[in-house]
Amino acid sequence: MAELPPASTEEVRVRWTNFADYYGKHFQRMTSQVYFAVMNALDVESLPNGGTILETACGGGEGLLMLSRHAPNARIFAIDLSSRMVEITQEALRNAPNVVEIKEGDNEHLPFPDRLSMMIDD
Repeated sequence: MAELPPASTEEVRVRWTNFADYYGKHFQRMTSQVYFAVMNALDVESLPNGGTILETACGGGEGLLMLSRHAPNARIFAIDLSSRMVEITQEALRNAPNVVEIKEGDNEHLPFPDRLSMMIDD
C-alpha cells in the first residue's frame, strides 16, 4: 500500500471543516466514552479552584461539556483547527459558565495569552 504524502495544516483544516457536521451526527456520542475514561484517569474533579484546562482538537464540544460538569471550578479553554467545529462547540457550550474561550487554532500556535501557553508547556 502506497503512503499518502503528509497534508498541510490548511488541507487538514479544510477536511475537518467539511467533515464537521457529519462528525457531530455520527461520532460524537462514541467519543464521550473516551472522555469519561480520560477524566477519571486525570481526576479532573480534584483540580484546585481556578485550575486551567486546555483541550486541543475539541471537535463538537462533547468532551468540553463533560469537563465543565466534572470540573466546575476550572477555567476551560479550547481550540480546534476547524472553524465549523468551533461554531458547533460554541453553540453546544453557550451556557457552560466555566468554559472561558473556544477559538480556531492549531497546537503549534496557541491563540491564547502567553501566560496560558506557559502553563501548558510546563
